[in-house]
Parts: sequence; structure tokens; C-alpha cells
Amino acid sequence: DVAEGVRTRLVVGVSFSRSAYLFPGVMAQFRRERPNCSVILVERPTSLLSQEDNLDLLIDVPHDESLLDTSVLLAEERLLLAVPPNPSGGDFPSVSLADFSDQPFVLLSEDQMLRQICFSLCAQEGFVPQIALECRSLQTAHAMAEAGVGVTLVPELFVRHAVRDRTMCYCVMQGHPAVRKLAVTYRSDRYLSEDARILIGLLQKLLR
Repeated sequence: DVAEGVRTRLVVGVSFSRSAYLFPGVMAQFRRERPNCSVILVERPTSLLSQEDNLDLLIDVPHDESLLDTSVLLAEERLLLAVPPNPSGGDFPSVSLADFSDQPFVLLSEDQMLRQICFSLCAQEGFVPQIALECRSLQTAHAMAEAGVGVTLVPELFVRHAVRDRTMCYCVMQGHPAVRKLAVTYRSDRYLSEDARILIGLLQKLLR
């Protein structure tokens, strides 16, 4: 950290969708503060990232505190149902998920957590979602929902940081707060570099 002119690198594990709306907002500032650091984004489903051993930082739901892992909270977010617009609904209106039991759904692939959460929420309402289309990208799922293919589940942070023109209605699901935490986790038994500390601070500032 104190050596001048030494190039460093930071390996960050993050899901495809989160990297697309989190990192464009912080990388320019990070480059200004740490011009000698090269950031490598390992973009995979979180179920696979948790098995990686070469990551300096992992952006995911918080891990249980242990001697091996330390988690720093970045934000809390609601999961929202993206549906065709309702002019009288206002911003983030409340709806019953059961009312959409006969609607087609656009879902992510089976190895992604957002799909598993969607199935769990639908099961609590007594139905199995009718899958009209399955894809790997949250951006693709959202675009398909915009095109009228079906409804889809999206994180609130995605709506706030990635959706420029809100043509959809984003609804809170009654009886399902569906709030989840987002954290950055690192190994407690490894040195946390100044590069990593600065990147964590920029992410916290972005999501404040």
C-alpha cells in the first residue's frame, strides 16, 4: 500500500446483474483514486461465487459472521414485481401477488437466487408461476417484461440505479416485505488492502 508506482489488482465476485448497475457508478471515481489498481470482475451466479477461493471481495447477501468471513453491509433493498403500468398506482404501489397467478412470468435461470425467491413467494400464495421465458440476465428479463412478455421480479436497487425511463409499474407485494440485505464479504484471515477499503467506501456512498 505504501509503495509508489506498484501496480495492484483487486478480484471482485459479483452476479451478472449487480455488476451492470453497481460498478459503472463507482469505477470512474475508483480509477481516479487508485489509478494503479486493476479491477477484475468475476461475474457468475452467486451460488457459484460462494465456492470461489481467489476473491478479494464478494458482493452478495451477508454471510454469517465467522472467523473466516467478515461482511460489511452496503444496503437493504425490497424485491418488487414489475408489471404493466397503472397510471393511478403511484410509485411502488402495493399489490397482491396472488392476483398475478394466471399471468405469465419472465424468470432467471434455475441457478440464480432471484428465481428461487420468486418460486418461494408464489408457493406461499398457493400457485406455481407460469414461465413464459427464462433467461440469465436481469436486464433481459426486465426488457422482456417491458415488451409485454410477462411480469418479473426485480430488486429495488436495480430499479433505482439501472432503469432510466420507467415505463413499468414496480409494486411492493402485500404480505411479503421481501427485504434483503446486500453486503461485501471478505476473508478475515487475509489482509484487506487499501484498494479494497476504498472500493467498499465508494459502494457504500453510492447505495447510501
